[in-house]
Amino acid sequence: MKISFEGLTVDYSDFYLSVEKSEPAPILITVPHDGLLKSSLLGLIPERQNGQRLRDQNVWPLAKDILLNSPASGLRGMMPRILIDYNRPPERAFEKDDLKLPYQKYHQKITELLETAVDKHSRENCLLIDLHGFSSQPSYAPAEGYDLILGTNNRTTIKFGNIDQELAGFMESLGYRIFLPREKPISQGADKFNGGFTTYHYSAHFGINTIQIEVARRFRIKESADEGQKMALDLAEFFSQKF
Repeated sequence: MKISFEGLTVDYSDFYLSVEKSEPAPILITVPHDGLLKSSLLGLIPERQNGQRLRDQNVWPLAKDILLNSPASGLRGMMPRILIDYNRPPERAFEKDDLKLPYQKYHQKITELLETAVDKHSRENCLLIDLHGFSSQPSYAPAEGYDLILGTNNRTTIKFGNIDQELAGFMESLGYRIFLPREKPISQGADKFNGGFTTYHYSAHFGINTIQIEVARRFRIKESADEGQKMALDLAEFFSQKF
């Protein structure tokens, strides 16, 4: 189902929700882990038994505020994470073959949106943001914790310029606490906040800049909805200035 109004096209299916601008936007915001409540499908489809299964709750409202106030389109995976992890390669994303279709549809839509963006703006002027939420601070966080964690696989998903450093500097100038990875890992072992399949895959495939942004829980709870909206609008301001 597609609905167009006021320069936006909303494309909704059982598998994803996309919001696109009338002209291809240079920025795509993907939200893989804020899908339907698991209770909607509980008992109907076998759950994943491996990997992280928790929902990144209230990430999509932040994405909406960003895309409505900046040159960005948005894509939300609608299947709950307990069934599909859209941010994993296909061999680890689901445990029942029937779920291959919604996984494929989501990633086909990413590919479609990025192809049109690159055709319109060229690779160096496009950006994919994979938006997530985190509840527990990483071991390397200072006592006051981080508000945003930027994941770039130690800058390997930054193909042009220093958009990650500029984003971190802009948000820090507004008082946010930001973790920005450097060229080398901050600690031994895998860092779950350093970017996942979506950022690795599409940066390599399209040769564009990609950043995984993790948002602290306090910006995603109802009690501090105003703070969350302000953060989203501050991110939108940066993207509007740069793109």
